[in-house]
Amino acid sequence: MRTAARVRLNPEQKTALARMARQRSLLARLVERARIVLRTAVRLENRQIAAQMGIMPEKVARLLASNKIAPASLVLCVWSKMLSRDACQDC
Repeated sequence: MRTAARVRLNPEQKTALARMARQRSLLARLVERARIVLRTAVRLENRQIAAQMGIMPEKVARLLASNKIAPASLVLCVWSKMLSRDACQDC
């Protein structure tokens, strides 16, 4: 299986994604995507990410491939909209 797409996170993004990954009040799919992006940032393969999370590798690949912008940016954009903050510049 392939290594997930390369994602570079700045400290602010990493902190925000880590906070999202621990949330219990966010939508489950948003928490799941935050966890996937964090694991992608440390260069794990799709199958390794899937094994750690108990999901299929195809789901990891599909979630990462479905984004037209960087996965971290998309997750943070959705989160900011949910918190009624200003929309990000990428959307």
